Amino acid sequence: MKYIDRISRAAELYRAGKLEPYAVNGRQSIYIQAICRNPGISQDELAKKLFVNKSNVARKAAVLEESGLITRRTGETDKRRLELYPTGKAQDLLPVIRAAVEQYNEIVCEGLGEGEREQLLALLKQLSLKAAQAAGGGEAAD
Repeated sequence: MKYIDRISRAAELYRAGKLEPYAVNGRQSIYIQAICRNPGISQDELAKKLFVNKSNVARKAAVLEESGLITRRTGETDKRRLELYPTGKAQDLLPVIRAAVEQYNEIVCEGLGEGEREQLLALLKQLSLKAAQAAGGGEAAD
């Protein structure tokens, strides 16, 4: 697991470098992707999906809202529920984030054959599901 952790931390640093011109860091990019994929997701649901504390989501959401990347709205049926929506600015940034992720994936998988890449992805998905179950979160996020 320490190697997976290293890869994840290096990915965050790589994304931060690529996204610096947009005033977005590597961790924020994960939140932006999840909110763009799930418009209207609640802060609680996002915390579960990303395996982070609710307080972390609240802090990150506040920063993203101040940056004009998301809006937070009170739920229609449950006024305690804060729903997160991407702004046009976040939607415009999404291809840049995806490109940075893809570039990083290409760098770390360089030298692996297609079969090895497919096998690695299948194994990582399997580990991710088991990790999510162990954490009590059910199914892992994409």
